[in-house]
Amino acid sequence: MENPCVEQEIALYASHNCLKTEGRNWMTSGSVNAAVLRFFFSEEWEALDKTAVFRAGEASACVPLEGDRCAVPRQVLAQAGVNLEAGVYGTRGEELVLPTVWVNLGMILEGAAWEGEGPPGPAPGTGTADHRALSHRDAEDQHPIEAISGLEEITNLTLLKIWNAK
Repeated sequence: MENPCVEQEIALYASHNCLKTEGRNWMTSGSVNAAVLRFFFSEEWEALDKTAVFRAGEASACVPLEGDRCAVPRQVLAQAGVNLEAGVYGTRGEELVLPTVWVNLGMILEGAAWEGEGPPGPAPGTGTADHRALSHRDAEDQHPIEAISGLEEITNLTLLKIWNAK
């Protein structure tokens, strides 16, 4: 099975007014710049300015293409459980010359996110817990060298070895 958890570059193929993609595309709600669309165009598109258009549920967005690429805009990835569709259109000046059909890029899956109150705490065993809570000491009696017996002698011995090595 292909690993869906790599940076996505989704290839879209535009031939005249037809737009196609291959394979399954993984999109999650709340994503920002997680997927990049790369467009490949037939010769009818050569002299046109190109703009990608997106829709998902009630959200929509458009992004001018730079180098035939663009990131999927965050506003169309806000809602999970809806299909994300993309299209592209070409203009010459102000005139719309060539719009494609919509292509379904897939269902937007729910992105993993913290839903509790306040910021999430550290995971157990990660070493990011509050040291005062672990040592049962207040800030006033926190003296790191003196708090661990023998640390001061080891530190002084190490510094002496470094000094004598010079």
